[in-house]
Amino acid sequence: MIKDLKKYRKILFLLMLMNSRQFCFSQEHWFDSIAPKFNQFQSHSFTEKIYIHTDKDFYITGEIVWFKLYCVDASSDRLADISKVAYIEILNSDNKPVLQTKINMAKGMGNGSFTLPNSLQSGSFTIRSYTNWMKNSDADYFFSKNLTIVNSLKKPNWLHQQEDALEFIQYFPEGGNLVYGLESKVAFKITNKSGEGIEGAGVLVNEDNDTIVHFNTHLFGMGNFIFTPLAGHQYKLIAHTKNNQLLSCDITKIYSDGYVMKLLPNENNQINISIEANAKEENKQLYIIAFSQQTIKFSNLATIINGKARVIINKDLLGDGISVITLFNEQRQPICERLVFKTPIKKLSIDLNTDKKIYDTREKVIIKLEAKKNSGVEAVSYLSSSVILTDSVQKAESSSILNYLYLSSDLKGYIETPEFYFKEKDATSELALDNLLLTQGWRRFEWSTVMNHQKPVFNFLPEYEGPVIQATLINKSTLQPVKDSMVYASIADTSFYFANAMANQDGQLYFNAKDIYGINKLIFSTAGNSNLKMEFSPPFSTAASSKRTLPFSVDATLGNQLSKHVFNVGIFNSFMNESKATYSISGNIRSEAFYGRPDAAYLLDDYTRFKTMEEVFREFIPEVRVRKENQVFYFRVQHSIWKNFFDQAPLILLDGIPMFDMNKFMETDPLKIKKIEVMTNNYFLGPSVNNGIVSCISYDGKIAGYELDKNAVMVNYEGLQVQREFYAPFYESVSQKNNRSADYRNVLYWNPDIETSSDGTQEFSFYTSDIPGTYTVILQGISDEGSVGRSVAQFAVKEKE
Repeated sequence: MIKDLKKYRKILFLLMLMNSRQFCFSQEHWFDSIAPKFNQFQSHSFTEKIYIHTDKDFYITGEIVWFKLYCVDASSDRLADISKVAYIEILNSDNKPVLQTKINMAKGMGNGSFTLPNSLQSGSFTIRSYTNWMKNSDADYFFSKNLTIVNSLKKPNWLHQQEDALEFIQYFPEGGNLVYGLESKVAFKITNKSGEGIEGAGVLVNEDNDTIVHFNTHLFGMGNFIFTPLAGHQYKLIAHTKNNQLLSCDITKIYSDGYVMKLLPNENNQINISIEANAKEENKQLYIIAFSQQTIKFSNLATIINGKARVIINKDLLGDGISVITLFNEQRQPICERLVFKTPIKKLSIDLNTDKKIYDTREKVIIKLEAKKNSGVEAVSYLSSSVILTDSVQKAESSSILNYLYLSSDLKGYIETPEFYFKEKDATSELALDNLLLTQGWRRFEWSTVMNHQKPVFNFLPEYEGPVIQATLINKSTLQPVKDSMVYASIADTSFYFANAMANQDGQLYFNAKDIYGINKLIFSTAGNSNLKMEFSPPFSTAASSKRTLPFSVDATLGNQLSKHVFNVGIFNSFMNESKATYSISGNIRSEAFYGRPDAAYLLDDYTRFKTMEEVFREFIPEVRVRKENQVFYFRVQHSIWKNFFDQAPLILLDGIPMFDMNKFMETDPLKIKKIEVMTNNYFLGPSVNNGIVSCISYDGKIAGYELDKNAVMVNYEGLQVQREFYAPFYESVSQKNNRSADYRNVLYWNPDIETSSDGTQEFSFYTSDIPGTYTVILQGISDEGSVGRSVAQFAVKEKE
């Protein structure tokens, strides 16, 4: 794992140096300071982003939430094949998990499902996802989106709706600073506790309640005004909302000296930046950089002359989506910051066509698609698609992979209607986008860490093979960590799991839980030390996001429509019982032991069965020598090449459980042992070197009645999710169409693994159910070159005449 990570860092570092070549000659002194530090910092890190496509956003308890996840490298927008595990949770309005699972990822993609239990309260929930590596970042940058879940048997919890009625006003000076005597643009937003924008109007007043500025919200509760603070005065915002709430907020942190940075109207695809300072900053040399996609895209010098400086950035130099423009003073300290947005050029265009516009119930629907890059060239793409009934209660999933990766993923807080900012540009949308960027504050990037030559500190490593179980070994008496102690982890089975780990200086243990699926009994063993205990680190993040779930809201006038959904789900679940459910493993299963093909293997049924293990080894296993000394059995394995016996004991396993007490092991009933496998060479496993391996495997994988050592620790461990396959009936024949079983599916189709051919085309089909209405096809995904896109189509289903 470390070797692969170092290789990845070197590649990332070289790419960054290549991207920054254009600045090296003209501004060598600049790159003698900030840019190399930035590149060095980035060479030790990489950033992942996850997007989840769910089949829909509205559910009834008893239904299944189907999802597909895409994990991309933020520096290239391509699928990231570093982390092999994604963590998916559904959180309630208190940010507490109600459902959790781990998903196996391959080539940056994975899929799975949640069955919503009837124990859930009606309300708004959040589905969120992250990798172990992403846990090093702020939880606000985990993927999250809202789901509405209705349980017709339980009343919703209205307490949080009352809390969400609370409203707040915040202000954000452009560039981050207000300075006495300097004109600034000040953005504001009025929201409820969940972050939804509230319409309102207000005034900026001084300490004498004299009105300085009037302001009104524009869209989504946001707006801005121009303001020049004067020394010796204090200021306050007072707003009145459409909900008749009176809000106020004091203006604080107005500086006597400093800088303000403003974005002027764009012309000729350029970003014009105005920098102003007071008299004390005259002739100061400033530095300005713009970076996006983890790379410096632009840098320049700016000198304050007559209190002003101007910098122009060609927008073509910037990456798609969000870019951060940072202003540094002569001491290389960041003093102002501004976000800008560039409409993504790299898009995936998906043409989606149904063979008809109107279908009968139980009729076949054929959908053809063609994916092209923005250049018009066909693209090999990896897509997911859902086909759902859409009406006044159940609407099409609103989120888009394009909107998320290029906008929402780089902004904190709740982003209301992100798709609005990707529609046709006009004065209204441009103003709304600018207000959104102005109200974001400082970014997650810590420049102080970069400038001090500090390497980023990572508490969580990327899981590049599978889930990693992390624990700390503790001395029971002193409660202090224990180092340099070997611990073994096993799952007893005919195809067993076995791993080991050596406690580091902090007592930490790391076990690779690759290819473990479902719930298992995981057994941890030490070599006879009874004074040790293990404390396990939670695999799921305990960090809470500042984002809140939206208030639960179901229109009372839609009661009849909602009742139909509840009825249809109940009928479908009665028809679709668990006997029709199919499950599969998304990755590899443990088809053989960790050591692979053994050097020697003995099926004991091929031989005369003896009553003792000693007789079995002495008579049938020539590669293993069994001796007894001071009434204690010991084993030695014969080297396959040199034919001499090792001086030290081999690793001995019984269904994957390490054996430490040889006398006790020799009491095992050999009639319960199916086969014995032997490795006759040195075998390196993790931190240990084994002088051969002797592995006994029972018929049922239940360790042949062997009683575990009293020092062993057994825990329930939930591995990767065993995937449930989407079920849908076929109506190919007349008898199938006339089948009297009710088909009340409102999700006709879900496929997380659609891959286009080399010409960018693909075709899929499904059958309509017994529910007439309007159905929406949602298809989205990513190309092999990192272009993302989404396409939507609709068709109607009518009652068969």
